[in-house]
Amino acid sequence: ALMPDPDQPPSAAGDAGFSEREFYRREFRGRTLAVTLPRAYEAEAAKLVPIVQELGDAGARVVVIAHRASPVAELLGAEALPESTPRLEAEVWRRLGAKGRVVVFLGAFARFPEGCRDVAERLGVFKLVWLDREGGLVDVRGVRHAFVHLGELAELLAASDARPDDPRARFWREVETTLRAGVPAVNVCSLDALDDELFSYAGSGTLFTRERYVQVRHLGVDDFDAAQDLV
Repeated sequence: ALMPDPDQPPSAAGDAGFSEREFYRREFRGRTLAVTLPRAYEAEAAKLVPIVQELGDAGARVVVIAHRASPVAELLGAEALPESTPRLEAEVWRRLGAKGRVVVFLGAFARFPEGCRDVAERLGVFKLVWLDREGGLVDVRGVRHAFVHLGELAELLAASDARPDDPRARFWREVETTLRAGVPAVNVCSLDALDDELFSYAGSGTLFTRERYVQVRHLGVDDFDAAQDLV
């Protein structure tokens, strides 16, 4: 992954429109991500509107997964589909093609985490953004982990002394299960910090990935064009 340099003047980068934010807008272009809206955040659903709008302006498609259609569907001007819709994948695809956004609602409060995982897996989104008031993963020293890959998460959970029925432990195991189910990336952050999490390298929560976020290897011949542009 390339980390943009915010101190580099645009002219030196060779692109007058280059910025850290624009870098991430381009990363989202042509891709579909899902954002959860837990019941605790329903009253603040309006905060999602500008972020979903910007993602749409950048060429991304957004699926919001909620307990119920109201109020988020009205606020976003999006159609809402129950999770039980026959051929859900095709119906979501049609709505995304028309408006670039759709709400999938689960109905049952008890299975919200599992339902979000099921929808994200069925739709094959490239990223699931899990909104959570406590934000990302913080260790016993109070340090937030910005990036955690699946192997590291499994090790952290194995070493944790939290009880199996602890709500936070169950939540992190659900994140692990989501990655193992095939979703490539899961972001966990608060709603207020969602903009920073999506559009900045430092982020605000924790990005969980199936593979390592950064991989170091020798350049192949197909990498030389990008490397020359970077230099």
